Amino acid sequence: MKNSMKRLMAYLLVIFLVLGAFPLLSSSTGAESRATRDTPVLINSIGIKDANESSEGKLEPGTYNVTFEFNTTALVGLNVTINSSAGANEAQTLMGPYIGGNHTIISANNWTFNAASHWVNVTIWNGTESDYMNKTYTFEDVYNLTIEYEGISFNGNVSGGFYANDTLEIVATITNNGNKEITADITVNITVVNATNVTDNTSGVKLPGLAAGDEAEAIYMWTPPMEGDYAVNVTWNCTEVNGDAVEDLDANESFKIMDVIAYTPTLEIMDDTINEGDSLNAWINVTNSGNVVHDFVYTVNLSKTGWSVEEMLSTGPIDPTDSHEHPYANVIAEPGVYTLSVDFNDTGTDPADTFTVLELNHAPTLNDETTLGATIYGGDTVTFIVAYEDDDDDAPTSIKLYLGMDWNATSKMFDTYVANYTLTAENATDTDYTDGNNFTYAWTAVVGTDYEYAFIANDSEFQVEEVDSTGFDVLEPLPVDGTVSGRVSTGTGNNTTYIASAKVVIYQVNQVVEQQNISGNLTNVTVNVTTYFNTTTDADGNYTKTLDFGTYTTYVNATGYVDSNETTFTLNVGDNLETVDFSLEEWEAKEPTDTTGELGGFVVSATGPVIVGAKVTVVIFTETTEQQNISGNLTNVTTKTYSNLTATSNATGYFLIEDVTPGTWAVTVTATGYEDHSEDIVFTTALTEKNFTLSVPPVYYKITGKVNPVNATVTKTFIFPVDVDNVTGGFVIDQLLNGSTVTLTFSATGYNTTTKTVTINGSDIDLGTIVLDLADGVEDLWPITVGIFVDEDGLPIEGLKVIVTYNGKDYEGETNELGMGVVDMPLLLLPDGTSYKVLKDGKVVHEGDYSLADVLTPITVVIEKEDADDSSMLMWIIIIVVVVLVVIIVLVLLMRKKKPEEAGIDLEEEGEEGIGEDFDDDMGALEEDDGFDEFEPEPSDEEMEGVDDYAEELEEFEDEEDFDDEDFDDYEDEFDDESEDEFDDEDFDDDEFDEFDDDEDFDDDF
Repeated sequence: MKNSMKRLMAYLLVIFLVLGAFPLLSSSTGAESRATRDTPVLINSIGIKDANESSEGKLEPGTYNVTFEFNTTALVGLNVTINSSAGANEAQTLMGPYIGGNHTIISANNWTFNAASHWVNVTIWNGTESDYMNKTYTFEDVYNLTIEYEGISFNGNVSGGFYANDTLEIVATITNNGNKEITADITVNITVVNATNVTDNTSGVKLPGLAAGDEAEAIYMWTPPMEGDYAVNVTWNCTEVNGDAVEDLDANESFKIMDVIAYTPTLEIMDDTINEGDSLNAWINVTNSGNVVHDFVYTVNLSKTGWSVEEMLSTGPIDPTDSHEHPYANVIAEPGVYTLSVDFNDTGTDPADTFTVLELNHAPTLNDETTLGATIYGGDTVTFIVAYEDDDDDAPTSIKLYLGMDWNATSKMFDTYVANYTLTAENATDTDYTDGNNFTYAWTAVVGTDYEYAFIANDSEFQVEEVDSTGFDVLEPLPVDGTVSGRVSTGTGNNTTYIASAKVVIYQVNQVVEQQNISGNLTNVTVNVTTYFNTTTDADGNYTKTLDFGTYTTYVNATGYVDSNETTFTLNVGDNLETVDFSLEEWEAKEPTDTTGELGGFVVSATGPVIVGAKVTVVIFTETTEQQNISGNLTNVTTKTYSNLTATSNATGYFLIEDVTPGTWAVTVTATGYEDHSEDIVFTTALTEKNFTLSVPPVYYKITGKVNPVNATVTKTFIFPVDVDNVTGGFVIDQLLNGSTVTLTFSATGYNTTTKTVTINGSDIDLGTIVLDLADGVEDLWPITVGIFVDEDGLPIEGLKVIVTYNGKDYEGETNELGMGVVDMPLLLLPDGTSYKVLKDGKVVHEGDYSLADVLTPITVVIEKEDADDSSMLMWIIIIVVVVLVVIIVLVLLMRKKKPEEAGIDLEEEGEEGIGEDFDDDMGALEEDDGFDEFEPEPSDEEMEGVDDYAEELEEFEDEEDFDDEDFDDYEDEFDDESEDEFDDEDFDDDEFDEFDDDEDFDDDF
């Protein structure tokens, strides 16, 4: 019996699976789903979510999700593979399956992209067909800086405690893990704080950049001031990596400082300056600033350059806060600058100070600083320089330069004396003679040989000399200029005549660099500058001119003669005299041919008076044609060169323009307060007489104003439209003549139309603001932003329905592409606490209240995503409940149909032997059995009560608005594929049914 029940339950399970899937498999929607299983799918885009591009346009390495969009009409599955040029691949199946429609998917887990090229491959399959897309991304480390705190050590000891006065080494290692060199400074700040978080000291270690892959140590040497608990923290910043942001390592290593040995020393020198042979008096004071009794040993060092003496002393035991005082005295015999310092054997501050020992008196010293030229000529300026120095800071009572020959060291004079001069201080304000002061004299050289010079100075007590006996010569001066001369004549032989008062033109051209403003830039430009040195011949035709050395050009111009040809000559030190003669031809007068014309006439006003100061211009140009290579083609290009001629009308209005080239030229006439005039005139070599009449321009006026609302339309007479500023509502109507009348019409949708008629009366007119009245039954609505609605990823949601309830009336709008919920409603009447709600697919997804302040600064609202699997889960729960109820009902029916205990037929025994000839007798016995009569073929009302309840639940579920036909269709498509997959399961195939069919026991028992 138990085996039979097991077989029965197995059959019931199979029947349940078939019956449960049958409604979906047989529905019209399911048929469509199977019919479209092979419909191709389309991948729209692939992206890397939240990936920032670097300045080079690359993506920075990091951990990102993959996002992609696709469209499908059927049930599809997804697969994504990340491939890298570095050889790392990763695959993932993403949240499949997906049913028809547009989908935007973000991968469920993060992928790490290193500095390499990665390509994202997305494959979508729908049973028999697939679509795929590859997209390549290049990730590149611009900079990737990391820092690691290494710890604290003292002489390599990092395990035990530290003591006060120890010098601790705090180390942090910074590494450039990227492939870009960091060129900016990397500042590593190491901070030590005590137990109360008070900063004890901060060290900023600058690392000047770091090559890719390199690392560097930032080391801070720190001496604890006292015992106690401390912590160390490390931060860093680098402008090239992350701007001015400071990255905190949060190392915060705690450590303890043991008993503190510390001291506070002072050194007091009684006199900063003493004389040689006097005694130095000083005090050395030491205070025990630690917290233990200690004997401080110290060394007193007295030193100057090249000399020192030391003395080691001891304080003896000093209690905390107590002091030790030690006098120090020493006779100083040698002058100079001394340093007195105290060096303690314990780590800390060692005091030092300096004092000066003065010499009683010293002779000054002289140092020749003169530099003589290799060659000196008479008249040259020679500057003699001597440095005077006196350690006693005594000023010189006299300091002189002596010139002569043969210095006598005994008499301290020259045997041949020339002259002497008093030197003056190079810097009169410098009165410190201990560091050397320069004295100078500028001598004008006199021609001579074997010169010697000496400096003699004294400080009222000592005289010193500095002699240069090498000797030097002063040569005759070279010429500095030359002379050009000659004679100007006409004719030859006995007919030669010399021309008086002829102008001899002499000029020189030099290149000069000038700073010029070219297109707004100051630019150095080399230009030619011509300088003239003209002269005139005397009565005999002779001329002469003294010139600086150089090259010149000359020619002669004389009245009644043709100018001579130009000639060039050069004057220099070796050839400073030049003769240039000229022979001129007599000039014969010739009547010139008239080749140009003239334009003359009057300029008058249209009202009659002449116009004074009118500008008349003849626009003349010449055309030049050149063959140019333009884009590889030889093309004739014509260029116009203008040489306009102008004249201004005089007090009578008359003007005259001469030298007008014959031809047809444009003539323009302009005058202040008049309209310009232009016309073409044909010119010949004769005088062209032409009068010009100019007109006074008309005076225009304008009408201005504003219109509210700003989107109103303004038209003027004859339906001419007028531009209106869509922000301010301002409008302008100009070019109006005095006396003109304009009718303006103002209109806008929802407003009453109004008109204004304006007449110009010699001035501009401002209409102010024209306010239109709302039409009857029209509300004054304005677009109001309720809020900004985004999803959980911060992306704007478009198309949400927004309803604002105000004064008992609903005003509807929706969210735009920016997620902004815009509703047209009364703006200024909006009270605080006005309610609104947001709907998606007819379902309220957000409700709230807001005030006018929220409208001016919209708030951002996050709309949570709906669980896409809720409807499927609900359907499966209902199916499971239905199946359980069906199984219970079937079991109840079977149990009620079991054989009565009082029956005369043993079904189990008959089953084993087969139903034989006694079947009719057995059935008769059953009919007579009272227990068999009580068997009910159908369940009672009480037994069907659970089934009725389920029917009511199923009817409520069908009425549930959250589970509509669209959800059910999606469920059917999904269940379609999944049910087929289940029936394709190799663990439960046709063989299982064959086993049931072949089972004799099951057939018999059944």
